[in-house]
Amino acid sequence: MFKVYFADDEEPIVEELRSVIDWNAEGFEVCGYNTDAALALKEIAALRPDLVVSDIRMDISGLEVAAAINALDRDIAICFLSAYDKFEYARQAIRLRVAGYLTKPVKKAELLEVVASVKKDAYANFGKYLSRYFFAEDGAGTRDKLRREIAEKFPFLPPAAKARCVASGLGAEPFGAFSGAYASVRSEGKLWLGVCFGLDTEALSRECALRGENAGVSAPLGDYGYVLSGMKIASACAKNDFVTGWKGCCVYRESSAYARLAAEAERADDAAALEKFFADFSSALAGGLNVYDFGRLYEKFLHGARRLHLAGSEELSEEDIFSRGSAAALLDGARKRLFSKEEGGKSDVIREITENIALHIGERHSLGDYARRYSFNPSYLSQLFRKRMGESFMEYLMRVRLDAAKDRIAHTEETISDISFRVGFEDYYHFSKIFKKHVGVSPQEYRNKYGIHKQTTTKN
Repeated sequence: MFKVYFADDEEPIVEELRSVIDWNAEGFEVCGYNTDAALALKEIAALRPDLVVSDIRMDISGLEVAAAINALDRDIAICFLSAYDKFEYARQAIRLRVAGYLTKPVKKAELLEVVASVKKDAYANFGKYLSRYFFAEDGAGTRDKLRREIAEKFPFLPPAAKARCVASGLGAEPFGAFSGAYASVRSEGKLWLGVCFGLDTEALSRECALRGENAGVSAPLGDYGYVLSGMKIASACAKNDFVTGWKGCCVYRESSAYARLAAEAERADDAAALEKFFADFSSALAGGLNVYDFGRLYEKFLHGARRLHLAGSEELSEEDIFSRGSAAALLDGARKRLFSKEEGGKSDVIREITENIALHIGERHSLGDYARRYSFNPSYLSQLFRKRMGESFMEYLMRVRLDAAKDRIAHTEETISDISFRVGFEDYYHFSKIFKKHVGVSPQEYRNKYGIHKQTTTKN
């Protein structure tokens, strides 16, 4: 959390400052206060708060206090309080680069503006700090140094496990879907990269879909030593449209097939083995290989091909792998399997989902599970399903289950309880309620009207 310190010679003002806003909700800890300016300076030197809110007229001038704090640490933000709205005070405050100049009584909205400004500046500094390491040589000790210095310089940051690296494929900051703090870094003017805390990936996905743009999101960082590798993964995922042909948000999850295929590539010591790896690789891509693991495996394929003199000796960078036509043949087949249009405009993926539901109607079916299987973002898959089928995934699943139930109720002598379980309902009473809501009659009434016994009686 950020730290805030109060310096004012009136205790009631200090209490007002403590209560005028919810500091914890804004990510701040009140680390101390003092009514004596000289003692306040000593405590500020020891505590190193991120923000000092100080009366401009104490036993030591507030301007002197500000100058002393600037000499101590220019990253400590200062906000002045005054009972007087005097231009001269404000002019001098601006010269000292203070974060705010507020008149008493303190207005909540004005103080919140100061708080927002302090956080924005702090995260910007964090981004600049990261960028130095992102473009530095990744030599021995670099990541350890990064880890230590981030912990020391930015103690207010949330735990690394709450952070993800984000990349935009358009070279611009990716939209407004950040619910938490983020620090931005521009990678050689090509990609926007950032470390984001409290990222709402679903909101980012929706925004990507609406804007027709693409972004990549890494897995949660284990610690800040993984920032560099996280940015590399996010950067690759931002180019997801190169593999899939659609814009959106790609959240990285290691492909289940990666370890097996990587080992297979390492063992490929002749042309036949390499061709087998290529075939297995192509199948895995069509079945849901994510874009980052695709890049790593494709690199292994090229290395093996060069080793066996099956391709030229040109060295290809990771950027080349994602931008040149050398992967065209591999991708063409995968794209056709993934996105070829059939009757009714349904893609192969949607057809496979609907076929699987029909074959395994009684089993659990989740849009999230299918999204992971095919390496889709759930939000994008939901939109694609509705576009292809004319209804949501849950509406479709419910309709198919109820149609199957109606068929069994009318044409078999199975108990209605057994039928409810066979079509995927775990609770008979819930099934009965849903059935009546959608069909208009209870399951038993439906059997009485359309069941095989009724049909036989009518024929006789």
